[in-house]
Amino acid sequence: MARATAKKWREGIEDYFAGISRMTEVTEAAATGEKDKNGREIFEQRTARNGRGEAVLVEQWLVPPSIADLQNHLGLTAAQWELMKEDDGTKAVVMAAERRVERYLRRELLTRPGKDLKGVILTLQHDFGFDSEAAEGGTLEELLGGGEE
Repeated sequence: MARATAKKWREGIEDYFAGISRMTEVTEAAATGEKDKNGREIFEQRTARNGRGEAVLVEQWLVPPSIADLQNHLGLTAAQWELMKEDDGTKAVVMAAERRVERYLRRELLTRPGKDLKGVILTLQHDFGFDSEAAEGGTLEELLGGGEE
């Protein structure tokens, strides 16, 4: 994809994300109003609706996104990617892709069960300049409850 237009880069980036993710409807248990033979209420899974009455969708990642994998998908080196971030014609496209990967990682910090976050934190620090001490006033280990008192 050497010397492609911003539109072509956007298409390549969207192709990468589409290949590793999908949109899924959120479901929730809802009472049917019926009871089973033991008198317990029967529930069924229904599509969750937001305050506007629309189905709630979430992006489900089949493979975790990464800047390195995206660069590989586009046939770019890290140096070429960095140059694209400086070019007025491609900067917005590249930065939007980086924000999407960063959103995934930050969501993982909030929602991943347990303390298996070292890879997420390392990637945020390396690729996105995440500095937990500057952001929160303590070390990351302290913020996660693993710091020494």
